[in-house]
Amino acid sequence: MAVALGIHICQTSNCKVLKFSETTGAYDAVTNPGGWGAPNPQTTNVNTGSLVIVNPAGVTSTITFAELSAGGFPTDDPTVELQLFNGVSTIGVTGPSASAFPDGIYNFTYALAGSFGPGPIDFDYSVTQSILLTSQTRCCIDKMFHLASQSDCTDCKNEKLNNALEAEAFLKAAEYAAACGKIEMAKKNLAKAQWICNTKNCLNC
Repeated sequence: MAVALGIHICQTSNCKVLKFSETTGAYDAVTNPGGWGAPNPQTTNVNTGSLVIVNPAGVTSTITFAELSAGGFPTDDPTVELQLFNGVSTIGVTGPSASAFPDGIYNFTYALAGSFGPGPIDFDYSVTQSILLTSQTRCCIDKMFHLASQSDCTDCKNEKLNNALEAEAFLKAAEYAAACGKIEMAKKNLAKAQWICNTKNCLNC
């Protein structure tokens, strides 16, 4: 049967690195029939591919097959990671990063192709995953809660706490919407949380 590609992306706490890994795994007739290895193609049967990333602004970056191969991909080992950095205009595999990744929806498409077995048999697999990055907005909201806790003025403290709670609610709504695949809803709720952070995150009482 065909290989069922799987990928995972996570962001480091400093917002400056994305870690990409492949979760396809090794073939097992019972637990993972879509994994790499006989009777499916081997990872060594892959001869071309790419990782295409579209950032929240709609800018496309492509990690080439050569860069993937140098990082150990494709692989049946989910612990292998490729570090991605946010450059001046594109996302790449070299660092250090020029800046933190902006919050928003990122689309990743991992595609691999090759041939195997008698014939040979050509194959072309791909998987697309969207993730919501929220680290910078999360940092802002944490600071809002901190400011509320430090306020000496009761009225001001309540206002600051309410602002922080409102921003937190919108951010959580964005995260839940993204987890359910409701991308447009996630974008709207993230924008509301960011607006609160940008307009109501004041040091003055």
